[in-house]
Amino acid sequence: MLSDQSPRMTGLIIALLLALPLYLLHQGLRQNEQQQQQNRLQQRAALSFNNAERSLNALQEQLHALQHLMQLKPDLNRQQFDQFNNQSSISAYGIAAFEWIPRIKRTEAELWINRARADGIFDFRLSGTDSPQPDLYPIYYSAAAQMNGLSLGLNLARLPALWQAMEKSRQANNLQVGISENSGLDETEGAEFRLLLPVFTTDGHTLRGYISAMIRFEETINVLLGTVLSSRNRLGLEIYDHTPGQPPAVLFSTGNVHTGNVHTGNVSAGNNGIDDNSSLTAEFKQQLGNRLLHYRFVDLTPPPPWWQLSRATLLVCGIALVAMVLLLLLQHTRTRRAQAEALAREQSHSLELARNDYHNLFEKVIEGVYSATLDGRFVRVNPALARAFGFHDPDSMIRNIHQIGQQLHYSAEHYQQFIEQLHQQQEVLNFEWEGRDRHGQPIWLSENAYLSRNEQGQLIYQGTIDVITERKLHEQQLHYQARHDALTGLLNRSALQQRLEEGLQQAQAGAVLFIDLDGFKKINDSLGHAIGDSFLCELARRLRSCTDHCDHLARMGGDEFVIYRPLPDTRQAVLELAEQLQRLVCKPWWPENNAQSVQVSASIGITFIDGHTAVDGHTAVDGQSAAVNKSEAHSNTTRLHASDVLRDADLAMYEVKRNGKGSYQVFSLDMHHQRQQQTLLEDQLSQALQNQQFSLHFQPVVRLPHGQLRGFETLLRWHNPQLGHVSPEQFIPLAEQLGIMPALGLWVIEQAFAALARLQPQHYGPALQLSINLSPCQLQDGQLLEQLPALLKRHAIDSQHINFELTESALATDETAVIERLEALRNLGFGLYIDDFGTGYSSLKRLADFPVSGIKIDRSFVTGLEADNSKQIMVEMIMSMARLLELHVIAEGIETPAEQQQLQQLGCQLAQGYLFARPQPESALQPLLAASDDDSPTGSLLLQPGL
Repeated sequence: MLSDQSPRMTGLIIALLLALPLYLLHQGLRQNEQQQQQNRLQQRAALSFNNAERSLNALQEQLHALQHLMQLKPDLNRQQFDQFNNQSSISAYGIAAFEWIPRIKRTEAELWINRARADGIFDFRLSGTDSPQPDLYPIYYSAAAQMNGLSLGLNLARLPALWQAMEKSRQANNLQVGISENSGLDETEGAEFRLLLPVFTTDGHTLRGYISAMIRFEETINVLLGTVLSSRNRLGLEIYDHTPGQPPAVLFSTGNVHTGNVHTGNVSAGNNGIDDNSSLTAEFKQQLGNRLLHYRFVDLTPPPPWWQLSRATLLVCGIALVAMVLLLLLQHTRTRRAQAEALAREQSHSLELARNDYHNLFEKVIEGVYSATLDGRFVRVNPALARAFGFHDPDSMIRNIHQIGQQLHYSAEHYQQFIEQLHQQQEVLNFEWEGRDRHGQPIWLSENAYLSRNEQGQLIYQGTIDVITERKLHEQQLHYQARHDALTGLLNRSALQQRLEEGLQQAQAGAVLFIDLDGFKKINDSLGHAIGDSFLCELARRLRSCTDHCDHLARMGGDEFVIYRPLPDTRQAVLELAEQLQRLVCKPWWPENNAQSVQVSASIGITFIDGHTAVDGHTAVDGQSAAVNKSEAHSNTTRLHASDVLRDADLAMYEVKRNGKGSYQVFSLDMHHQRQQQTLLEDQLSQALQNQQFSLHFQPVVRLPHGQLRGFETLLRWHNPQLGHVSPEQFIPLAEQLGIMPALGLWVIEQAFAALARLQPQHYGPALQLSINLSPCQLQDGQLLEQLPALLKRHAIDSQHINFELTESALATDETAVIERLEALRNLGFGLYIDDFGTGYSSLKRLADFPVSGIKIDRSFVTGLEADNSKQIMVEMIMSMARLLELHVIAEGIETPAEQQQLQQLGCQLAQGYLFARPQPESALQPLLAASDDDSPTGSLLLQPGL
């Protein structure tokens, strides 16, 4: 029994001993095949991922370049915006819509709509304005998008996801990705991705808006990887948003891949994902703004059918037969060896094919590819790189270039920085440098390189080089345009402010001359803007001729120029420069093909910078030090900014304008204080009517010689809690400048009508006459004529008791229009008086043509009348002229009995002045009314010295 069992046991042992190594061999071969499949998948996936990654990175780089452009050139128009984006390599794919999203206050919405239409953006319409944010963020420009016209004006802040991304982008000043639902403005489907970058003003403090690149992610991946992901390639792809702090979300799937969890971080694969036992995967990560994208490529090659025997099955069958016959085992071993040799030959053939593919790619690729030693010698270059530097073939380039840094780089130090960075980081990406080609011509390049070793183990570096000369020249042109005036070629406002700011940071002494042309508007109005532009160019040439090489000359806009002279020799030299500028500007200029010469003058404001910290943010002037004394300088000094200096020079220039133009003025602190007072007065005046700070006073108009009351002149008074009583000579002209005079004048008329309605019943004598001053802007206001009848009816007064007083300057405009308005007032029954008669331009013809009821002799003719023979003659002439034209005459400003007596002798019957009564509020008029009702001489106002 033992002998019978020994062969069996021995056979079983031999079978087991043979089965174990064969099983291990089978497992090793299977793992090897799977590893090869994995490597092939990894290579295919890496090429696809690199294409997608490079394109999306190019999209981010384009967005950063566009942000830089919008900061440097805030007035970029739509055409320039489109041209800049169309030059991007990413534009060729048509996968991104670059958008300019300005920040618009809701009160400025209509202004932006009009501005868009004026710029030729006729399809701009604001939509989605129901967002809770105080400002609107609409799409203003949109380049390279199918929904170009449809999306303009869409307020992106209404979408919570986009608004959150915009806020994060503004706070961190970096790229953020916002994902929102499809806006439905075109035929495409899928979520909208927006890469957002904030755009601030040049000072970096104020948000102007956002630059956006809008893509639809599924369409983008299909465009970039569509050919790779076709069904015949048996390659599937899933892309997840795996941003830290957010749950993973599927962004893209080819459809033939089961969506599962990502094998990365703290997330594990789920059962509803891809079966890892039957499919191979390759995974990559990419940072897109604040989003971490996880690419998962899947080999979708189907498994063999169940009836096809695998190698493992064959090995099991061989193990079962090994005990039966060694020959079969030997034959099986030979078969395995043959199979291994065939596989090796196949791998060798595949390797050879891969080498051929690499060689073809190396030779045909349009980018320059190279390998070089660390001492600056090329080992290998492709034809594209040789052509870029002007060589006919790679060999000639290798033979002639012995030191890359000295022969190709414009700056050898720059090349040394490249080598040092390569040693430190093992790779260098997007290294831009200026070089020289074989003929010495400049060329700009972008280089990517990494350290490697050759077959001998020596360190070398390899990389690619792109020629970016055209892009660099375009960037330089844009940089120049962003800093220079397009018409004159001088520096623009932002460039001058930057240079002035640099000088102030270095505490340099200097001087700034602010030049404004006097009378330039007449050139544009009479000769046209083309002649005006030519004159500005001629003026720029003249200004250059008298400035030093260290001076900074800029056109601030319109007809304003500024010269910034750092480190001037002396104060007197700057003043002499101002005089020289005056002479140059005043020289006549003859436009081409025009016999008429052009001549203007200049108003120049000057401010000096002493190089120290300024007091209260102002430059030191007129020999005053910026630090008045040590104690004050320590507590009240602040760093001077460019805007402070330009403001001071501008104030000095406007002081010249105010004093007659055609001169220069050095800034003083008194000017700033006056401007502060003016600004305060404007602010308070704009709110005075709303805050009920105005009131009316009434000055009696009396009959001579006894002083019986004939009526009142209505006078406007303003009492401000902060400023106290403000003179009408101050606030009336300012109200006309601010455009509030029509509303204020209408208030005066309505209050005066109401006062007359209250005073008339208290007066038992002849009907009172009430005079109301009418400003020039009120006379031009057509609505006033429509409102007056309703006011008369409301207060139940007769227009025959109302006189409107107008100054001679109000009548000196368009006479036809003035006469029409005056006739309309006369037809309504109002009386019309010319106030301050004799101080302006008057003529008998004008008095005859205008439908006026009377005139008021100005107080300048009344004061000292009894002792001035020339004044008496003038008043006598006025009285004679008034009698001939049947006009009433009122003399104003009477303060002495002698003046009254002289006027009576000259025939004047109506008068007003302090001799009779000062202007009084309505509540104080009762004594005047009572005195005027007494017909006796004791009842006249002349006998009321207390009034």
